[in-house]
Amino acid sequence: MSEVTNPIIARSIANVESIIELVNTSYDVTINNADLIQSRENDVYKLYGDTCSYLFKVYSLESMSFERLLHIEQVASSLYGHEYLRRSSSGSLSVSLNYPEGQRIGALYPWFKDVGSKSIDAQYANEFGKEIASLHLINSIAPSDISGINSKEIEDSIVNFSLSNGSKFLLLESLETLEKYPLSNLKSLDMGVCHGDCHLENTIWSESKVRLIDFDQLQYNYLASDLVSLAWSNHYNMGITDEHLNHLYFGYSSVKLLPNLDFEQFKYFLIKKEIEYLLSYFKRQQVIGVRFVGDNLVYNRIERLKQYKAPLGFFKYFNKTT
Repeated sequence: MSEVTNPIIARSIANVESIIELVNTSYDVTINNADLIQSRENDVYKLYGDTCSYLFKVYSLESMSFERLLHIEQVASSLYGHEYLRRSSSGSLSVSLNYPEGQRIGALYPWFKDVGSKSIDAQYANEFGKEIASLHLINSIAPSDISGINSKEIEDSIVNFSLSNGSKFLLLESLETLEKYPLSNLKSLDMGVCHGDCHLENTIWSESKVRLIDFDQLQYNYLASDLVSLAWSNHYNMGITDEHLNHLYFGYSSVKLLPNLDFEQFKYFLIKKEIEYLLSYFKRQQVIGVRFVGDNLVYNRIERLKQYKAPLGFFKYFNKTT
């Protein structure tokens, strides 16, 4: 199955007009408007048609290949039972784009019809837990080059490390670090789509199910980060509440057995991952020396984390066990 070559890009970041032209000529769709919603290693465009919207992603050849796109399509189809990637007019899962620095690969993802914004409730949290568990199970269907990876061992090691005494100490230390950080400085930062939260823009409620429509990285540790990012996200206003976490946990455990992880440990695991995620922003900021998009969302999440601190008895629990 050949790829379509479209030498219409004359700049490192394609303007939306050229992307609209490329998609309209390469696919059996009609796109009227588009927005560039993310531009880092990959560029992500939100495309708007008369009756349907899409995500068009432009990948470097180092981060994506036709074989990986095929694997993504197979995994997503086995989960959702319908087309995940839109094929081009020639039947390809991808199109090729020529940039000054070399060729890149583009893929069109249908944006599932949103039947209406849903508030966070018990059903949502439970369904989200099931969705994440299903992703973890299906993720064991790995391409041949990584077929030797034991997903269960990876999962166990992540959970065990996150509940170890050493990481508990780091967790408490991290909370103190967050409390000392000059949060007021974050208020003036640029807003935008950040690397860690790109998945928030790719999650909707459709047909009474939570849909994740971003499978760029089919790896357990990446999905574990999604679990935290989405559960805590401003996008759905799901605060750190025992009620929501309880339904999230039972939804997850109803699909994927967690023999050594009870509900209380589940909460600690999520908070640990959330703090690691937030601290990664500050670490990246120090490395690159500049502010980056998405900090306004981080500010809000830190404020929520400080407000809730942790589930009831969190500090008491750690003081007894560390």
